[in-house]
Amino acid sequence: MTRFPRFAVQGAVLAIVCVAVYANGFDHAFNLDSGYGLRDNPAVRDLSNVPRFFVDPFTLTTVRENADYRPVLQATYAANHAVSGYDMWSWHLVQVLLHAACAIALLAVGRRLAADWHAGEPEAAREIVPFVAAAVFAVHPANAGVVDYLWARSSLLVAALLLPSVLLYMRAARGRGVTAPPLGSLALYALALFGKVEAVAVLAVYVLAESLEAARAHTAAGAPGGLLRDLVSVCDRRTLGRLWPFAIVTVGYGAIRARLLPAFLEDARHAEGVGAFDYLWTQTTAGWHYVGRWLLATDLVADDLSYPVYASPWAPEVLASIGGWILVAAVLRASYARSPHYTFLALSALALLAPTSSLFPLAEMVNEHRPYLPLALAGLAWTLAGGMAASRLLRSERRTRVAAGVAVSVLVVSLAIMTWGRTRAFATEIAYWADARGKAPSARSHLNYGVELMKFGKLDEALAAFRSSLELAPYWHLTHINLGLVHRSLSHDDDARRHFDEAVRYDRYSSVALRYRAEDRLGQGRYREAVTDLGQAVHGVVDPFPVYVDLARAHAGLGDDATALEYTRRCHALDPTATENAIVAISRPFWDSEDRHEAGIRYFRALATLLPDRPWIEENIGSLARGLGRRAEAEQAFARAAALRDVRRATRPRRPESAP
Repeated sequence: MTRFPRFAVQGAVLAIVCVAVYANGFDHAFNLDSGYGLRDNPAVRDLSNVPRFFVDPFTLTTVRENADYRPVLQATYAANHAVSGYDMWSWHLVQVLLHAACAIALLAVGRRLAADWHAGEPEAAREIVPFVAAAVFAVHPANAGVVDYLWARSSLLVAALLLPSVLLYMRAARGRGVTAPPLGSLALYALALFGKVEAVAVLAVYVLAESLEAARAHTAAGAPGGLLRDLVSVCDRRTLGRLWPFAIVTVGYGAIRARLLPAFLEDARHAEGVGAFDYLWTQTTAGWHYVGRWLLATDLVADDLSYPVYASPWAPEVLASIGGWILVAAVLRASYARSPHYTFLALSALALLAPTSSLFPLAEMVNEHRPYLPLALAGLAWTLAGGMAASRLLRSERRTRVAAGVAVSVLVVSLAIMTWGRTRAFATEIAYWADARGKAPSARSHLNYGVELMKFGKLDEALAAFRSSLELAPYWHLTHINLGLVHRSLSHDDDARRHFDEAVRYDRYSSVALRYRAEDRLGQGRYREAVTDLGQAVHGVVDPFPVYVDLARAHAGLGDDATALEYTRRCHALDPTATENAIVAISRPFWDSEDRHEAGIRYFRALATLLPDRPWIEENIGSLARGLGRRAEAEQAFARAAALRDVRRATRPRRPESAP
């Protein structure tokens, strides 16, 4: 079998394995960010919005402070909705196929490195060891949190684009005399960058690929080498000739991003009270956390906010982590002369992790998505090293080789079984949050678990969960909002008001708390206060439609039919169909008090000019007039409604009669 067909067969096996391992995820729920970023986001429901994704970062999600610039990623979501709506099968299929593409690309990288740096090993070892590394990656449960979670597609998409981009760049770097930029690699990089900003870190990997080629040339010539010497040697015209288009794309993307994203979004993503160096010391330990979860794939959790923050480099955990990294650096330095590709993989993994794990503090200390691509490369490094060493030890003993093969097969199967079980945690939102709450209790896991309990009417249990959330994050507006909701449902009116007020006080970056307090005030008939809240809230929302609906309802409650109609017109300009469905909610206050019946009649008469020939408008006018005792006026309105219904029936297309 020739080299390409072998690769094709191995790639096909990896794709089949990926689909099989994640086959129990095709009917899952839209969890966490996937709910309000996809399920509740009208922007993804129409492919015609794709051009808008490139100019409006607030189309990414309905949560304003989570907006970001990821237009290529959004285009894939819109394509999914065009194919299957919110039926999960197409969404999950794309996740699995992207993961399979990453596994196949990792196989290609491994085969290339094995061919270049292990030429003295048997061909079977150079074929099998990279395949084992890719197979372990394909079935590893540490990746389930990325594959099963739709909002983590950014990590999948970027990895699926960057791995082949690096492979193409490595091929271009092989020709040291050629300065033309690798256009295929450049195109994939540009797509990845517009999928997620962290893709910019791959620029360091391209430079490392240049140094790896320099090391290969030094080794072939028998000349002494070293990482620093090789890096210096590639700082020349040839490297610049390949990299300058990447730099232009990066600068252009950066300018667009800076122009579109307001400054407050960066502040909203930072962990409260965690400085740059606090974050750095914590991330020196987080790297070992990721490696440990990969090697011992137990207690995996999709949403981990319980990881400690280390404020000093002298903390024992930080010192131990730094010592461990120094040891890794020493091993890589010692092996560089003969095996520089291990250093290439290790430093590439570090570079790809750096944007989320260095000096720029994010809200989460650890995240299951961040190490997806970095650990793929790190895993390839230690699998190549261990696999090639094992192949030398087992070269002359057939039975031992068979036993080793069985052991590896058992390992892969056991990992696949663990992944199958891990996928179940993503089946429903309550399963997702029960898993997170049980393994890594945090304010967010308690909060969202309580939200799910509320959906099932378990109010007392939900209240307990929200109180647990409040203990861990006393200033989180979302916790106060949900405490307000559950207290209102339990008729604890004073507690409900207090928590809604606290939510507004602590909501720094969005209008969410104002909107919920306004909804509560509407429910209590406190219309003037609701108007005040909604008037402020409308300036901080991504989608103003629901705020306009509430403003129309609030003004209806004040008997101000003209302003209620004005906000109804604004709703109609945004979404005519949804507006017609919202009229029941908007007009409800007109029915609640006889004092507002007259304003309601005026509202519906004016509404008839916006929505002509609607029988239900005349019926509402008739009902309100009858409530005022004006029977003649009511009968006239009901007659007009009946006439409109007769016209509709007469003009409705008839079904063709069947033949006798």
